[in-house]
Amino acid sequence: MLGEMLILASSAGDIEAMQGALEAGADVNLRVRLDNDSTVLDYAAYEVFSKRLSIASLRRVVTCLLESGFNPNLKNADGTAALANVIDHDSDGAMTKLLIEHDADPDITDTSGWTPLMIAAQSGRLRVVEHLLTAGCALDAKTVDGKTALGLATQAGKGPVVRLLKSRGARR
Repeated sequence: MLGEMLILASSAGDIEAMQGALEAGADVNLRVRLDNDSTVLDYAAYEVFSKRLSIASLRRVVTCLLESGFNPNLKNADGTAALANVIDHDSDGAMTKLLIEHDADPDITDTSGWTPLMIAAQSGRLRVVEHLLTAGCALDAKTVDGKTALGLATQAGKGPVVRLLKSRGARR
């Protein structure tokens, strides 16, 4: 019951209700086994994708979860963790920076071997790429099918990201 309250509150961006659920004992690191082992952050990020929650609200949800002890390296069944969940919504890199400051692993991979750098590079999220590089992520990690961040950015036509990665020594 408390877990449902936390999920509903985070999906709505209701920080006060989230805090109430957490204070009542809801598990901030809850994973819903019947729904792909989804985390509370998975639900909130989905609501942004569905245009039912603003990016500003997602930032507040991420901050609340982290301040309440959320493990940013917690993965769902697809191996997706917090960094991968926020990248497409993080144009200025603020959520990425916040997650890294709370010990998010910049090299965490999903089940296909994709890292946050690969996702950000393919999406052209230059500020996110900068934060990940500053955090010391691996430049030349490869997906299970051999793709690198540089190759993905090149293929997607993300010139500024390609130039940045090359300037840091990335290879295809």
